[in-house]
Amino acid sequence: MHQNQRDPNPDAIGIGLDEDTAAFIGPDQKLQVVGTGGITVVDTSRLQHSAIHPDRRHAPVNMVGLHLDILVEGDAYDMSAHMASIGR
Repeated sequence: MHQNQRDPNPDAIGIGLDEDTAAFIGPDQKLQVVGTGGITVVDTSRLQHSAIHPDRRHAPVNMVGLHLDILVEGDAYDMSAHMASIGR
């Protein structure tokens, strides 16, 4: 298993926002989705393997264990528990 020794945030969460969409993150670390678009959450907390390396900028990349959620208005993501929940 390859672990990127230079990665300072192995448990990072990436958030991509569609137009006209917002992510409200409260003090409880729960993200709430509001708006007409969606939010993409990329969670690396369970990443088992990554071949991303700054010295191989144009090389193909493989990742195993990357978790992806696509959420819409009313949905939520608990950033502490790394779990999504569907709204009503």
